[in-house]
Amino acid sequence: MTTRPIDPRAAKGASTWQSWGWLMPGIWLLFLVYTVLGVFEADLGAGLTVVGLALVVVYGAAYLVGFNMLMGGALCRLRFPGWRWAGLALLWLCIAAQIALIGPAAVNMCPFTLAYAAYMFRPLVSWVVAGVTIAGVSVFAWTRTQESFWYIVVVMIGVFAICIVMRTLIEADEAATIARRDLAVISERERVARDVHDGLGHTLTVVAMKAELAERIMDADPERARSELADLRRLTRDALDQVRITVGGLRAADLPNQLAALTLALEGAGLEVEVRGDPAEVDPDLRTALGWVLREAGTNILRHSGATRCTIVFSDRSVEVLDDGVGLGEAPAGHGRRGMAERLSAVGAELRIEDRTEPGTRVAVTW
Repeated sequence: MTTRPIDPRAAKGASTWQSWGWLMPGIWLLFLVYTVLGVFEADLGAGLTVVGLALVVVYGAAYLVGFNMLMGGALCRLRFPGWRWAGLALLWLCIAAQIALIGPAAVNMCPFTLAYAAYMFRPLVSWVVAGVTIAGVSVFAWTRTQESFWYIVVVMIGVFAICIVMRTLIEADEAATIARRDLAVISERERVARDVHDGLGHTLTVVAMKAELAERIMDADPERARSELADLRRLTRDALDQVRITVGGLRAADLPNQLAALTLALEGAGLEVEVRGDPAEVDPDLRTALGWVLREAGTNILRHSGATRCTIVFSDRSVEVLDDGVGLGEAPAGHGRRGMAERLSAVGAELRIEDRTEPGTRVAVTW
């Protein structure tokens, strides 16, 4: 178990659970009806009866306000140093005042205090508060001869145990979410490193070599030097296209961003780009994976195809990327192609890459 109190507000954005989840603990406040009955049965008179009922209301309100602050509700902005302890002190003050008014029946309020402590404090503090409370109520039950209060001790132990288990599960889920997010960041870093090394790094190496060659032969063979300079211009444009694709992938892996990045990169390289259909027709669950497919397909078109035209076709059951380049030929499947297939398989889609009947390549995704 982690050593910090639970704080779902750490995640950006207030979710529905953060806004209204604090009401869940309030369901159990219905059991304060036993304390309310104890107030009426105590025959205190009108004035003290109102005081007893007010103590129940204040107790329940303090309990709910504490969970609202904890779970990122509307009152979380009112937090102040030591607010958890202030809430616990107010709960104990209400119990003490209620005991003074109605006597033993007020111990029915104690289980809520243990639930509050279980979620609000570090594990060690929670266990200390629970131990002291259970021990105190046990002594109280032991000294009572006319009526038994051991049932409340059993209830307190059960409530605290359930709360600790729930807290452990919540924290485990939070840890798993953080781990998944960190893994996604690491994966993205590896992708960028691979793209820079395999694509941009190779291109810049060739640029450096051709620049040195052009410098050496400038006087001896001007025609060849001009040819090398033309290659340099083409290679630097390719490098710029690769940077655009990589940066587009960093911005987001969703379909609209990848489509925009791909169109920009292809048009910047001099290709004619046509988009048919509406990307909004694509199943939302598939859009992220399809965004990666568009990115990889665009990279392959820029690097290998020699195409002058690219057509992207969207429908409700498929996406196709068509070019008029040299086609696949005998080229083996590389890491990019396998990566596309794996991503799509994970979301129930199928990838097919093949030569077209006319010159070029067809990348098709169906689901």
